Amino acid sequence: MNKYLSYIIGAAMFLLGWLIAPGDKVDVSQYERERETYQKRIEELKALRAAQDSVSAAIRKKMKQDSAAHADALKRKEITIARLRGEIDEVSFKNNTSTDLDSVRREILRAGI
Repeated sequence: MNKYLSYIIGAAMFLLGWLIAPGDKVDVSQYERERETYQKRIEELKALRAAQDSVSAAIRKKMKQDSAAHADALKRKEITIARLRGEIDEVSFKNNTSTDLDSVRREILRAGI
């Protein structure tokens, strides 16, 4: 009996594997339904991505317009600052009294508001 035990175990394992093996028992329709579900989800995600791409394009366009507008405003501000610095450099406050300097200070602070 010990002599044939390994053969018996091998045959039993073969029979169990053959009985358990899926073979033709696989439900193909289930895999088809699952594949169709995944395909639908993929199409939904593609549509969502296309919608987000169009929104992104609109945002980029608006950013470029805003950037151009603000660059123009910044350029005008820099020109104004340079002009005012030139005017300040031309003025000499050496011979002015404290009252004159206070009035200049008030004007500068009023212009800053």
